[in-house]
Amino acid sequence: MTATHDTKRGEDARIRINVISELTDEWKTRLARWSRWNTRKKTVVNESECPDAREEYLLYQTLLGAWPFDGPTDAADPAFIERVQAYMVKAACEAKRNTTWTDPDPSYKEMLARFVGETLGGQRRSTLP
Repeated sequence: MTATHDTKRGEDARIRINVISELTDEWKTRLARWSRWNTRKKTVVNESECPDAREEYLLYQTLLGAWPFDGPTDAADPAFIERVQAYMVKAACEAKRNTTWTDPDPSYKEMLARFVGETLGGQRRSTLP
C-alpha cells in the first residue's frame, strides 16, 4: 500500500502525480499558464500572498491527481470543490507557514478556500474546518 492516512491521496492519485516526472517540460508550461490565469484571484493576508507559491503548486498537483475522469466540463462539481478546499486548508495548517491548528488565521484560511473555489468554478465555501 502506498497511500497514507494524512495525504488524502489514494494510489491512483499518486500514480497520476508521479507522471509529472516524465513530462517535466509540459508540467512547467502548464504550471506557468495556470499561475498566470489565476494571479488575479490571489489576495494579500497579513502582508503575505494567499496562496503562497508552495500552496499554489500543491493545489495544481492535487488537481492533477484527483480530477474526476468524467470528461471535459466547464466547472467542477461543488462537492469536489469543497473537498479540495478542505484539503488545502488542512495542508496549510499542517505546513505551519501561514496558519496553523494551534494559532489559526481565519482570514488566511478563508482566502485560501476562496482562491480554490474561484479557481475551480467561481464558488466559495461558506464554512471552514
